[in-house]
Amino acid sequence: MSESRKKQTLTTGPFHVPSVPDDTAFANDRLVIVIKNPTQRDLEASLSIEICNVPNPNTVITLPFVSIDAEVPFANVPEMEIPSESCARFEFELPVDQRPVLRISTTGDYAVGEERPLCGLLEITAVIGEGRFLPGNAPGLFNSDEALFRYADFVVCRRRNDDDDD
Repeated sequence: MSESRKKQTLTTGPFHVPSVPDDTAFANDRLVIVIKNPTQRDLEASLSIEICNVPNPNTVITLPFVSIDAEVPFANVPEMEIPSESCARFEFELPVDQRPVLRISTTGDYAVGEERPLCGLLEITAVIGEGRFLPGNAPGLFNSDEALFRYADFVVCRRRNDDDDD
């Protein structure tokens, strides 16, 4: 990108991925993230996903239960150019039956105002569901969970020394 622009960081915050959502028979085994560039110029973004695994699902616990687990990198996509009027699609296999806690973060050419994402530059969404029953392990989801992060659901990250000017 030729012009100088402050990159913005957005995150989902931590969220729990259930093994089997609600009363369905499918397993959450795939994460699909789409970054859309609706503009007429090339923009840039990077993506990172962290994971905290919960104890073995066969572990018997008593409530209240407290567990502190280290967050570790799950996937990283370095800064890349997303051409104008296009979508960058990322699909990741999730550990089945582990009920992980994920956090998706992205840094790039996002418009933000009043501590929330705005239209005008890049937009991101994320959805979880089942992909393993697609013919030939095709892209996409066979079933989707309600664990969907629309663009408006992402939170703007600020560092303590960030100026209030955007």
